[in-house]
Amino acid sequence: MNEVIIYSLMVSSLGLEAVLAGSWICATQAEAEREQEEEEDILTRYDSENPQTKTARSSQPNGHSPSNPEWEYKIVRAQRDLFRNPKIFEQLCKEEAIAGWVMVEKLDDRRVRFRRPTDSQLPSETPPPIDPYRCSYGSGFDPTAWLAGFAFLVAIVLPAYLGYALVSSTLNRIPQDVPRLPPMEERE
Repeated sequence: MNEVIIYSLMVSSLGLEAVLAGSWICATQAEAEREQEEEEDILTRYDSENPQTKTARSSQPNGHSPSNPEWEYKIVRAQRDLFRNPKIFEQLCKEEAIAGWVMVEKLDDRRVRFRRPTDSQLPSETPPPIDPYRCSYGSGFDPTAWLAGFAFLVAIVLPAYLGYALVSSTLNRIPQDVPRLPPMEERE
């Protein structure tokens, strides 16, 4: 009898596990959307019009001054918290410096912001060892996604197997002298 109670509790917990997994996925997606919106709101800078900038821009025919260069920005992202490791972070900064990028700020352990003058030219004799406009770093392998997939499979397979074992053991314990219904072909 205790075996039946334990098996039924394990099988019925599948619904609870599905609800918990669904709420975790929704929370993760909401957090990612919030980070994206926050990044766009905070990191997008607009040039303010001040008198010094206007006079410097008006001195050149195209509006640009050699003392006030135009900058291009990029954010390099990693799938995991790679930039927490100082060696990896230093390697990233060295690779980006080859292409002329200078680190502006480390946003968190997954994002780093770089800038360089728009008129910077790379020597064309040799191609750069990295793509100067890359925005992702490291491999796309995410162990937490694989772990979550494995946990999901276990949550599906284990209750199904336990339910099968419960039904099988219950049917095998039925005494042979209990009358049973004949198969459908014999009833007709």
